[in-house]
Amino acid sequence: MLPSQAFSKKARQRVQAFPENEDRCAAEIRELFGAFLPEMSQDLQIDFFQYYWERYLDTEEATIYDFINWLGPVIDLFRGFVDAVEDNFSDEEWEMIRMAIDEGADTMDIRLLNTLAAYLVKNKRY
Repeated sequence: MLPSQAFSKKARQRVQAFPENEDRCAAEIRELFGAFLPEMSQDLQIDFFQYYWERYLDTEEATIYDFINWLGPVIDLFRGFVDAVEDNFSDEEWEMIRMAIDEGADTMDIRLLNTLAAYLVKNKRY
């Protein structure tokens, strides 16, 4: 099971526990998102979360489940499952990804750093 699939399953369970409280759902998903990306700085976790949360709020037809699904590729990417990630990130998302890699390079596992760098080069995004 991919990390994004495990995240999605757990996030959906948390949302179903608080179906009428969007703020509580957001807090639960934010906490879970951080738990799936322990090596990423908390500031970057918040930046990614906020980016997708604002996208969710600005997209009329989006559901909370769409929001959960948008976070999945970020989790897979930063957990090293690059083969599961389609190259469908926007330019703004790529900028955030590069920033996260640059900021975390000193503390990131060298294998993960190499995997991410190779992914960026392959997709001509670095």
